[in-house]
Amino acid sequence: MIHKDILVSLDGRTKFISWLFVTISMFFFQNYSQYIMLTVFILILLYLFYSKEERKNIFHSWKIVLFIPTLNLVANSLFINGEVLYRFLVFSLTDTDIKIFMRIFLLLVTSRIILAKTNEKELGVSIGKIFHSLTFQKVNSSVIPLIIIIMLSFVDTFKDVVQEVNKSYLIRTKGIQHSGVVKRFLERVQLLSPILMISLRKAEQLSTALIAKGYNKNSQIVNYKEIKYKKIDYFSYLFVGVVMFSILLY
Repeated sequence: MIHKDILVSLDGRTKFISWLFVTISMFFFQNYSQYIMLTVFILILLYLFYSKEERKNIFHSWKIVLFIPTLNLVANSLFINGEVLYRFLVFSLTDTDIKIFMRIFLLLVTSRIILAKTNEKELGVSIGKIFHSLTFQKVNSSVIPLIIIIMLSFVDTFKDVVQEVNKSYLIRTKGIQHSGVVKRFLERVQLLSPILMISLRKAEQLSTALIAKGYNKNSQIVNYKEIKYKKIDYFSYLFVGVVMFSILLY
């Protein structure tokens, strides 16, 4: 039986670089079958290495995962980006539009499944280690982990605050008759101000706490030399490489 926490034991660099390799590979896909094969590969990973609760949390964000590529698809359909497959009023759907939609969708899905097995500190320190290596050990500060941790914390906080504010809004407006879709939309837009203010305040509090612990521009609180690969990391690189090259050559 495959252990569900095997991905947690991987080095953060392994997860980040593998995700980056998969993302770049999608730009070389030539047909829809390659996108389908990558989707099947992702579903197999979810089944084998993620618990039922983790899969539930990942699928819980399906709205934002579909909203962003759909919005991009609608915007692209206003222009003709190749041979038109379907036309409706001012919208023109092309092969390029569909492939861009699938790339953005799979990019968000893979990002979500990677973050489900990676915490903010691990990812921040891993990216800092990558910069440390690429600059021949000249960049050794904690500024990169600091930025990454704050950014990811803001995203998580923003998501939680949106849910809390939305629940409060539904409770407050329960039983109230609205005049129409436009009024409901405007009321939802007004909720963005308190959501952003609360999220930014919490991100600022985290930033202050991290700086107080030594995560500042000139500090060397993270010893990148102590971060080393294990055998499972090399195997993961090989596995992802074989799978993606097989899809590319299909």
